[in-house]
Amino acid sequence: GTLPVAELFENTSWLKIRFRATADLARALSHFGEFLVDHHLGTVRFSTFLERLVGLCEMLLKEAVNGSMLTLKMAVNVPAMQSLFAQEQEKSDKDLERESEQVETLRVALEYAEILQVMPSDEGRDFDFIDWRSPAEILLGPAETVLSGRSEASNILELEGEVSLALLSEDPIIGRMLERAGIKSCQVLASLQSALQISHDFELDSAGLSCRRKGQQRPEQLEQLEPTAPAEDDDAEAAEAPRARGWHRRRRGVIPSDKDAVDLRKLLQHYFQPFNLQHNRVLMMLLQASFERSHGQYATGEWKPYFTIQDIRLMPRIKDVLNRYCFDGQKGLLAAAVDVEDEEMPVRACFEARDAKGMCAQRMLWLELSYTPIFRYFQPAGRCQEVQVLLEPKIDTRQKVEAMSPSSFLVMSYSVSSDLSYCGSPKADELIEATARGDLDPNALFWETRLQKIKRQLLWHAADIICVQGIHSVGERARCSETNTRWFSSYSYNDPTVNHLASLYRELAKKNYGVVFMPTLKQPGSAQIHCGNAVFWKRTRWQMERYWDAGKGALCVELTSKLQGPELLVCCSRAGHVYAEEWGKNLSNEELMSQLIPAQRALLQHSSKRSLRPIWCADFGMDSDAALAELAKDEHLQKADQEASKQTWFSSTKSVLGYDPWTSSARFTAGQATDLILHDEGLHPIAVLKGLPMECHGKWLSLRSFDSDGCFHGLQPATE
Repeated sequence: GTLPVAELFENTSWLKIRFRATADLARALSHFGEFLVDHHLGTVRFSTFLERLVGLCEMLLKEAVNGSMLTLKMAVNVPAMQSLFAQEQEKSDKDLERESEQVETLRVALEYAEILQVMPSDEGRDFDFIDWRSPAEILLGPAETVLSGRSEASNILELEGEVSLALLSEDPIIGRMLERAGIKSCQVLASLQSALQISHDFELDSAGLSCRRKGQQRPEQLEQLEPTAPAEDDDAEAAEAPRARGWHRRRRGVIPSDKDAVDLRKLLQHYFQPFNLQHNRVLMMLLQASFERSHGQYATGEWKPYFTIQDIRLMPRIKDVLNRYCFDGQKGLLAAAVDVEDEEMPVRACFEARDAKGMCAQRMLWLELSYTPIFRYFQPAGRCQEVQVLLEPKIDTRQKVEAMSPSSFLVMSYSVSSDLSYCGSPKADELIEATARGDLDPNALFWETRLQKIKRQLLWHAADIICVQGIHSVGERARCSETNTRWFSSYSYNDPTVNHLASLYRELAKKNYGVVFMPTLKQPGSAQIHCGNAVFWKRTRWQMERYWDAGKGALCVELTSKLQGPELLVCCSRAGHVYAEEWGKNLSNEELMSQLIPAQRALLQHSSKRSLRPIWCADFGMDSDAALAELAKDEHLQKADQEASKQTWFSSTKSVLGYDPWTSSARFTAGQATDLILHDEGLHPIAVLKGLPMECHGKWLSLRSFDSDGCFHGLQPATE
């Protein structure tokens, strides 16, 4: 009685012309009363008589004028309803001519309806009316189905122990139910919260922005289980099935077609483009193995990594194209795909690799990068087991994530410079000149383009704490996701192209991050846009206790560990004078630091009073040595050093690398280490992300939308 929608789509040629994908066909079938689509299982069947009655009631209730009441008697007397009863009476032996029988049949149909219910009337049973169920009742079943099934939300729930409601709301099953019930976007979060509050299997966290299973221990407290290997019979069957289905196709697949060569060329350009290459875990794993075999050739600029056909087959879309051919056909297809005169082609074909000898080198085709990759990698401070989680990331996302221990955590600082994407920015003239010279792609300045790359970088290593400087928000008020959920979720007054804070939070909230924002100054040329600083934290590991303005936009956030780790006081700052310097004003180091001295005093005083470990992520607008020297000149700090134990700032990168790598490509601070993560003597870094080579600054960085790369730092209490 059921049919897979995918099978219907694949076996019907005219459906492929009308619909782009199986999901479009399923969505269209849902609008026909004769069919019922199970979006969870991906099947379609004819709807029953009772299901058609419920669907007609939904339509009548939506068409009700000014919320007028729809009683059972009124519903059964509608001509369309009478037609359904007449058709059913012809097919069966039921007596459905009397109104009383029709009312009772409709009552039975609505008893198990998903979004409708029968409400009792004070005037008697004959006047019972039809009404919508509450949002909690409507979403409870779909939410439990998604969290218990095979979905992205359920996978994250198994991996991390919690899943954000923002990600849950984007599941197709939840989305279709929201559409059916007419729940507005600003009401989605509250509706999911009310649904999970009455659930017997799941519960909300303290902030009400993520959910977890009831009575389940945190993943960090469970023993790490080895992934279960599939049975040999399953492996044999899985390998034999595609061989049987595609044998005839591969036997013919010797001469590559032009279409397949073009498709493969586009895929190679996508995967091996420098930014995508650096943020692909599989390719980075292969790149790291090739780097270890290079024996120092990277430092001399002679290192050109290469990849075999088996390597690139790890990319699913490339594998689908190559599977159409036999082995010799795959070599021919690969050679045809890269045999083009295109300077932007990131790979080229070669039939001999440095490590291949004899017949293997003659028979195999290799792909070599046409450029020397410039990437950043973790530099550990020493032999530490904690760092292995960062150096050897999990490739299979279905396995449990081996998180860092409670005493260790990962911090990232990123200066996004939102004013680059604002047409009225004082930097506009400089950007126009760079575009005219051909040094800058104008598409790289659009916030929609930058957001996807910034999001990918921020989520690459799943940092515990992310400090963002120079981000735009609408309004001059501080914002917190834990208390202003409606402001962040509403799209009515949060234009993503203007409110960069809200759009970035919506992306990170899917990975269960919370955020606090503090404005610093008004963006020149705008009455509503403000530049400021934001601190994101991973809700599964940290709890935000309080936050405040430490002066001139310096944001202080107190975080406590949910895993009995250290208690932190995180400060994120970018003073107004730093913006003024970027916009062309000439300021001395003393003037740049004058706005940050009050923040230093508040940070050290509060951390000492409450026994917190201070961490300061900032864009100081000057070289690191000059910044630390100016901070040490503070008279209050010198007096405190004389009366109490010495408190000095340490740069995490300098502690590990011996120097602070450059982070700025701005006009007046290009090539300087202006972005720092500072900590006190109670913490010590166990690994840092190395900086880019000095020759990369300039045109190379300007072509990548002028973003300053963030610095990751793993910090561990010295007493542990």
